[in-house]
Amino acid sequence: MLCLSGCRTAEPEPKPVPEDPPVYASAEAILREDEVIVPFNTTIRLETLSQEDMDLLFPVFQEQTTYYSKLFDRYHSFAEEGITGIYEVNQSNGTPVHVCSELFHVIREAVRLSELTGGRYNLTVGRLYDVWSDRFSPFPMEQEDPPEEEIQSALGCVVKPEDLNDVIVLDEENSTVAIMPYSSCDTSVVLDAGALAKGYASEQISLALQEYEVPFLINAGSSSISAYTPPGRNKNWYVGIRNPYARVYTLYDYTIPDTGLFSTSGDDSSYFILNTEDGPLIRHHILNPSTGYPENSIRMASVSSDRNGMLCDVLTTALFNTESREERLQLISVLSDYGSMDIEWSWFEETGEEQGTLCSSQAFFEQIPAESISENIAETEVIP
Repeated sequence: MLCLSGCRTAEPEPKPVPEDPPVYASAEAILREDEVIVPFNTTIRLETLSQEDMDLLFPVFQEQTTYYSKLFDRYHSFAEEGITGIYEVNQSNGTPVHVCSELFHVIREAVRLSELTGGRYNLTVGRLYDVWSDRFSPFPMEQEDPPEEEIQSALGCVVKPEDLNDVIVLDEENSTVAIMPYSSCDTSVVLDAGALAKGYASEQISLALQEYEVPFLINAGSSSISAYTPPGRNKNWYVGIRNPYARVYTLYDYTIPDTGLFSTSGDDSSYFILNTEDGPLIRHHILNPSTGYPENSIRMASVSSDRNGMLCDVLTTALFNTESREERLQLISVLSDYGSMDIEWSWFEETGEEQGTLCSSQAFFEQIPAESISENIAETEVIP
């Protein structure tokens, strides 16, 4: 029983105190002589709920981000720092290169995922990407395709899934990797971890930060997200999926309750416009390892899970290179089974001028606030 006494007028209920705004900080660039190296060639950002939490986490965040950036960098060597990374593996010329157990694990998994996706994701797209990369931009610039002969030459260095184990030779006992000559490649095969490195790294950095038991979110280039909330605390994290028709707005928002991973791939972050007889065509950075060209079946693909950021990143890449809905659903099922994990998913199909259909799993759709759905989404379709 609650008893009130006295003759004073009851005080009004105090208004809830608003939460302090979140605190953000981005990973610092790697400085080497006269060169500035941006980790993963993008912005890696840490979000916390207080400056105190940021002060606690940021030193570890910076250290881990720098390490993984160096490990997966195929353009720079950091061997003088004791890091044998992708760069050294690509220089192997058939000679086994001793790597740390972590990089060995990532390369082995990347080979397996290349096989499981039927080559829709392929670790060996380095030469092909180099042919296209200098034409891509964050802004809609007009460009021409690279010469066909250059594309076909580079495509010869993309190893077919059935040949991967003969070209990328893994010795688990000695933790070595060797890249052997490939008959259709007139130079050498080049590994490119770009399609999975951010997903893997953001998850590993997250695991290191979780030891401090404070909430945080890691945003790796707006494509690989890792959120964490300690047990006993409730915190929803909101991820905005950029609208390909109006980049300063979102196509929809997604809610990560407490802890989880989120990966997205889109055609509007690194691309150019090719003018054709049928109108402008988006040439984006997600290249089909089978054809050598970007695909335009969908404009956005996103997945969410509670673990395996590497697999999530691979899946969004592979979905872009999959033409039909049936094949996409089969691909999701195959990788879900391989990872023994639940994967929630969506993709956006363009159906008209600045209009399209958002297809998703039931659980994924339930995490999208209805009020956040853009007018560019003419229809939503939940696929069992």
